[in-house]
Amino acid sequence: MTSFTFGEIGEGSVLRGGLSFSTTLSAGMHDLAIEAVRVFETRPSTPYQYVTGITLAGEVPEPTGWAMMIAGFGLIGARLRRVHSAASASSASACWRFHISA
Repeated sequence: MTSFTFGEIGEGSVLRGGLSFSTTLSAGMHDLAIEAVRVFETRPSTPYQYVTGITLAGEVPEPTGWAMMIAGFGLIGARLRRVHSAASASSASACWRFHISA
């Protein structure tokens, strides 16, 4: 997360009063809780509260995650190759036997 802005939209104004907060977080898991309490009023001039401009930085996979993904693709490829070569060998020997017995 890089920054977020608090504010409110009221009657006749685009932005009235605001509070901004900006921080840089270190790598790892973080919790962000945004809580807002609004007393319900029936007056038409009551502004609407909002939270906007929340931007989150994208995740970067850890090296161990990349290694596990690449190893998994390698194992899947090896398995597919083994199954394919076993199927080719069995069909070739079956055809060979068919030609000899005929």
